[in-house]
Amino acid sequence: MKHTKQLCLLFFTFIFLFISCNETIAFNGKKITVSAEKAGEVIKNLTEDTLLVVTGDWKDFDSDMEPDDKDVKIFLDLSRIKSSSFKPITLYIDAVVTDAVVGISLPKTTMEIGDHAFAYCESLKEVVIPNSVTEIGYSAFEGCKSLEKVVIPNSVTEIGHGAFFRCVSLKEVVIPNSVTEIGYSAFSGCKSLEKVVIPNSVTEIGYSAFSGCKSLEKVVIPNSVTEISGSAFSGCESLKTISISKKNPSLTCSDGILYNKDKTILFYVYACESREIIIPNSVTKIDAWAFYRCKSLEKVAIPNSVTEIGDHAFADCESLKEVVIPNSVTEIGMYVFSGCESLKEVAIPDSVLEIGNRAFEGCKSLKEIEIPNSVTEIGRGAFEGCKSLEKVVIPNSVTEICEDAFSECTNLKSATVPKDIPYEDLKYIFKKCPNLKTINHGGKIYAWNK
Repeated sequence: MKHTKQLCLLFFTFIFLFISCNETIAFNGKKITVSAEKAGEVIKNLTEDTLLVVTGDWKDFDSDMEPDDKDVKIFLDLSRIKSSSFKPITLYIDAVVTDAVVGISLPKTTMEIGDHAFAYCESLKEVVIPNSVTEIGYSAFEGCKSLEKVVIPNSVTEIGHGAFFRCVSLKEVVIPNSVTEIGYSAFSGCKSLEKVVIPNSVTEIGYSAFSGCKSLEKVVIPNSVTEISGSAFSGCESLKTISISKKNPSLTCSDGILYNKDKTILFYVYACESREIIIPNSVTKIDAWAFYRCKSLEKVAIPNSVTEIGDHAFADCESLKEVVIPNSVTEIGMYVFSGCESLKEVAIPDSVLEIGNRAFEGCKSLKEIEIPNSVTEIGRGAFEGCKSLEKVVIPNSVTEICEDAFSECTNLKSATVPKDIPYEDLKYIFKKCPNLKTINHGGKIYAWNK
């Protein structure tokens, strides 16, 4: 097959019945009807944009679908194909995804669009999904960067994980009231998506379902939704309104913050234009990605009621200067303050046992950090890239320091490390620290960067 870089393997699980269907497709090009077994030959010789209607038996379908003329565009209409078998058919079609195919209408008796079925079909602008489809599989349309609009029929009950991940041109999607769950990262990275209507059949919005939808301005969450997983709307920079009925039994919004009903879990801060946020005393958990990229936030007061701060909770809050972590918190998770470029001061309480991977990575204004005697582990890259940090004293309670914990701390001049940390590990812990002159390792002073 020519131009293999433009081809990818599509996995379809189709169940066909003896049904013949007709459909009119709006496409500017001549119309040709061809039998399944001749499709490949006809496509190969096309010289102009064509609406290609394929008929016949599915088992005879010729999948060699790359035209010699690379300027030809094809809308492939498979809606009239029949099957001579009632058995499920697993079919691989690699040529459907060449740059020639800009649209496709699926057979009317398709039951499932399989995992990765149209992944990275970069020229595909339109897909006609018949109302026989009940499931859109994992990453089915991932990376379809030209796909602009999708109408999901009301036969679909499940939208799989990453189904429309990074469909960057997708502006509108209609989710039918047959869908009960929107999967993990289902529409993540759809940066042109402006509007989404979530029907009252949906009970769960999965992790990162709409994260990175930078053009999304408003979301209406129906009463049926009882669970929103972490990061569902993180990185939705234009989101100004999340509308939730007072009758919703599980969720509520207040002052631009999405909570569970009794305000014990802070899910997400949207329309974050405030310089300071005071978290109510009812909150016990700050969810993952809750304050992600709150660019105006300079100060946050975390109450003593909080026992858990999720991963990435304050990541990339580039204006955040000060934060006080209460002594009710026992762990600072992964990437919690990563990319907080303006953070100059942070107080870690003696309740904290672990500083997670890359917890303070890229906090380039952080000049001083006091690690309490309660801490036993410092994760990988925990303070990597803290370029203003001049001195670090690691208490004897710490028994494990992971690789790159203080890498690229370019202004670091001295470090004190417990004797339980192997000396040979120090070169991996303090990589690319050119101004580090001495390390106190268990009471012994070693010259560094001689």
